[in-house]
Amino acid sequence: MPAKMSSLVFFFCSFLLISTALPVRAQTTTPNSYGQTLNTDRQNIQTDQQTLHSDYNQLRSDRQAGNASAVTTDQSNIGAARQNLNAAGQQLRTDTQSARTAAQPTLTQDRSTIRTDSQTLRSDYQQLRTDRKAGNASAVATDQGNISSAKQNLTTARQQARTDKSSYLGTPSGGATGNAGNRATGGHRNNGESGHPHRDIQ
Repeated sequence: MPAKMSSLVFFFCSFLLISTALPVRAQTTTPNSYGQTLNTDRQNIQTDQQTLHSDYNQLRSDRQAGNASAVTTDQSNIGAARQNLNAAGQQLRTDTQSARTAAQPTLTQDRSTIRTDSQTLRSDYQQLRTDRKAGNASAVATDQGNISSAKQNLTTARQQARTDKSSYLGTPSGGATGNAGNRATGGHRNNGESGHPHRDIQ
């Protein structure tokens, strides 16, 4: 093999070895990404609920019109919509569990900070009462300053806790719960069978 060709082969093999040995940067999941995922799950549930509700309305209309073939199609659509809603509810439960597990250390720390700041505020008020009874005007002024700072700290801690909870768990909306496949279906029973008030599927 010519020397030039040997050099090219050696260079190419070396490049492959180096590329294979390079570390792969791990993907990190941020708190906001958990919340965004849960919000998406809840939106999917709401969409599936609306679809199911529309399918039931269409079924009622086709029954009233005596359109047997359309009724069969409607029943099939209802079954598919229920499956989608059940799957969306399960996805929300799974993602919620993952988010809660990830959020636990942060939310636990937030609760601890709130407890500490609350205790500090109570102590400052107690000290203020003591100094007032003693007629210590300068100490009272200091106590009032401490109380103001403690209130601000507590307000900040509570706001941080709300922010962290929203980041990890998103913003729950009405009806989009982990039980979407069971009770959050607009009042319709499984598969629209005879338990449904309109007896949709015979």
